Amino acid sequence: MSHASNQADSVGQGKRADRGEKFARPPNPVESETPSSGASVRVKSPKQPPQRLRQPPRKPKDGKLSRGGKRRSRQRVRRAMVLTHRWVSLVAGIILLAFTTSGSVLLYQQEIIEASNPSAYAAAGGSHRVSLPRALEIVKANHPKDPPASATRLGGVIKVATVGEKNYTVDSATGRELGEAHTPEWLEFLSNFHLCFLSCEGQVGYVSFMAAEIPHTAWLTGGEENATVASLIIGGYGLILLLLVITGLWAWWPRHGRWKASVTVRWGKGRFARDTDLHKVIGLVSLPLLFLWGYTAAAFEFDPVGKLWYAITPGTEQEAPEPVSEGKGKDIAPAEAVSAARAVAPWKLTGITLPDAEDPTSTYTVSFSDGVDPYAHGSSPGNVSIAVDRHSGKATRTDSTGKEPVAQTVWLWNYPLHSGVFMNGWWRIIWLVFSLMPLALAATGLSTWLVRHKNARRKREAAAARRKGEGAAGSGRETDGHPRTRKTRTAQGGAADRAEETNGVDKAVVANVPSCSSAPVADESDGQSERP
Repeated sequence: MSHASNQADSVGQGKRADRGEKFARPPNPVESETPSSGASVRVKSPKQPPQRLRQPPRKPKDGKLSRGGKRRSRQRVRRAMVLTHRWVSLVAGIILLAFTTSGSVLLYQQEIIEASNPSAYAAAGGSHRVSLPRALEIVKANHPKDPPASATRLGGVIKVATVGEKNYTVDSATGRELGEAHTPEWLEFLSNFHLCFLSCEGQVGYVSFMAAEIPHTAWLTGGEENATVASLIIGGYGLILLLLVITGLWAWWPRHGRWKASVTVRWGKGRFARDTDLHKVIGLVSLPLLFLWGYTAAAFEFDPVGKLWYAITPGTEQEAPEPVSEGKGKDIAPAEAVSAARAVAPWKLTGITLPDAEDPTSTYTVSFSDGVDPYAHGSSPGNVSIAVDRHSGKATRTDSTGKEPVAQTVWLWNYPLHSGVFMNGWWRIIWLVFSLMPLALAATGLSTWLVRHKNARRKREAAAARRKGEGAAGSGRETDGHPRTRKTRTAQGGAADRAEETNGVDKAVVANVPSCSSAPVADESDGQSERP
């Protein structure tokens, strides 16, 4: 061989050696000798693609992760968020859907009551000549055994609630009592479920266990009373909704700037792709209101959640005064209480609540609307509250001190925003649509989960079948791992039996039985094929 050819071979070997550092070489072909001819037969092993050897992880510099380490860390966090979102939705989804669906009905609670009692709200129309104190006198005269407790102006009628929890309406133009306004039982049940989780005594569906207090939970309520079972459930589901919003946003957040794909629905790519994209888009659109409902629901029940709002916003919360009636003597009349309240709040009168007959320290509560009333379209309009001493007639504003920061003023809108009573019924359709989106999220999420579950079951079945097939094929393999056909094993078994029957015959005859398969006969001593 010439010097040039030797140099070329050495260069080729060097290149192959360099490639060997990155790729694993395929196994060498195996040679065996057939006993019949004694010739060497080369059996080619099946071709395998080159496998890239895993590089050792780079050590972080100055305690910082490498780019690959950061990517793997983000993937683990995202995987945890996706699993949390999926399984929390599956476990808590039914009750959460019950909360959101019942809330969508209660958006129109007052409108449903008026539609269910057309005669009680059939006002004659005209100017409001009847005052709230006069409406209280009319109902008291008509129902002396059930004295009135409050009066609220609702459009052309005045709703008077009694101590016996009945509601009568009086025409504000004529002063005629129109009748009793009944709340449908199914609507009362939904209200008891959504607002109290069946803990409001006296309403349909009341469960005494839900009203039971849990010891050592006063820190949650921010007062002296402990939290009830119902309040823990309502507040807990508010936090669960917040968790689903946060994990859903994390799972949706597009990677590598794929913003267009993250807000596009693939309609023609099959059920899984379509429902996955719909779930993401619907969740993204409804995310602001879902966050609002979850946070306010938790804040209504858990005082620390409400305090968190003031912790992250500038300003300090100002406590409103809580006056009580002092002294003794005869109570002033409702008309006098209204006159005293008007001196403090010269706005539109919307309601009056009488003091509790059994509590001598209770006061009159007179409500006004100052023109920017977030409760204007609800069952209790009025955003300004004035407390009037039942004996002296002293009036004190209790809804505001005039020194509240902007954060507190915004927070006063928490219930109107939650219930949608700050806008009329037509605009409230927007809230209705968003309140029904959790149903669409549940449908699309359940659809994708069923597809995943079905595919996972198919993979498990395929893996089990594959293992079963490998087990059946493994019964025909020798210890060296080379396959044998059943025909070869039968021939070898017969030769072994004949060798045992003939005394003095060397057992090597058995190993020299010709094989009917193309696989080589391996030596049991070292597991390698014999070479000639």
